[in-house]
Amino acid sequence: MVFAALIIGLANSVSVISKDGMVIDSIVNGLFGPLEHLPAALSAVLMMVSCRETFSDT
Repeated sequence: MVFAALIIGLANSVSVISKDGMVIDSIVNGLFGPLEHLPAALSAVLMMVSCRETFSDT
């Protein structure tokens, strides 16, 4: 149980540091780069999925 709490705390701290350090912007930019070569409709759907996973607060 302590190990699970430690992992969750570590993941939360990485999330906070990456958001405050503006690192998350570089990650999102890297995720959207390959989408330039896809059709616009598919690219929009994949961007929504990517943003939801990247910026989810839960």
